[in-house]
Amino acid sequence: LYALFRNRAMLVRRDVSATLDPGVPFNMGKGRKAAIKRAAREGVARALCRACPVQRECLEYSLAVQEPHGIWGGMNELERRRLQRKRAAEAAQQSA
Repeated sequence: LYALFRNRAMLVRRDVSATLDPGVPFNMGKGRKAAIKRAAREGVARALCRACPVQRECLEYSLAVQEPHGIWGGMNELERRRLQRKRAAEAAQQSA
């Protein structure tokens, strides 16, 4: 099942990459300019995610494989880690 979602997510990500502005570099530099560029890239990716028919599946796949980079299912790395911690805490409460 995850292989299906992985393949669909990779196709969507490939299509997204083709639509991104090549003038916005993907280097992960330090400082204010890098933060502005990253926010712009993430904004474009999030907008595409909102219109994606497999957004939820993409997010669940990224959580399952613990994808450490990029926007998956409309969430960045930090947001996915927070969601995982929240789900783990909820599961621990239910099992207690």
